[in-house]
Amino acid sequence: MTRESLTSRFLRTLRRSSDDDRTKSPSAAEIGLATEAFRQILSAAKALLVYYNLDRAAGDQFHLNLGHGLSQRYAEEERTDAEYQVMAQALRFHCSAAAAHQFYEAARLLNKPLPYTMPTAATFKDNGVAPLVPTIDFYGLARDQAHLGSLERESGPFTGAAGDLWNAGMDGLPESASIVVRSREQLWALLAGDQPRKVLRLTGG
Repeated sequence: MTRESLTSRFLRTLRRSSDDDRTKSPSAAEIGLATEAFRQILSAAKALLVYYNLDRAAGDQFHLNLGHGLSQRYAEEERTDAEYQVMAQALRFHCSAAAAHQFYEAARLLNKPLPYTMPTAATFKDNGVAPLVPTIDFYGLARDQAHLGSLERESGPFTGAAGDLWNAGMDGLPESASIVVRSREQLWALLAGDQPRKVLRLTGG
């Protein structure tokens, strides 16, 4: 999926944060960073399926390769600090600790200022850098991908509530299905958390 089509699919945006400024629209730069992060994640997942026949059935091998592949891309393309930070957040909150750790370790070697440290391969410690957390309508995204035939259910790179929404969209469940409603609530609770984060949500519809 191209950057342009992903942006147009999720045209309406809303940024919410833990402070009182809950209605301010995100900047064009923030929208661009979030859109690009998800475009790259989907592209990397597609590459793992096409070139290595890897999907979620491969477990940690899939997620480790996802994080490693993205870290290689970002290093080769000399991505900005902001791009590294938003990708790190997307991997942390929507993919897996294994993918995030691979990306984190590569970024650390390049002295990139990420929004957290990882004391272990599965734990995160916020450090107050770049609190922007991108999210997206995973259910609507999966329905689009299923319609286009771009990705299959098990090649979805998302886990947790995001993964459940992806599965529901791929399976063609109605938006009113309990798993969709419940997973959206769980995802928002995760993103809100206890930290002062700005959550940029790209929404469809």
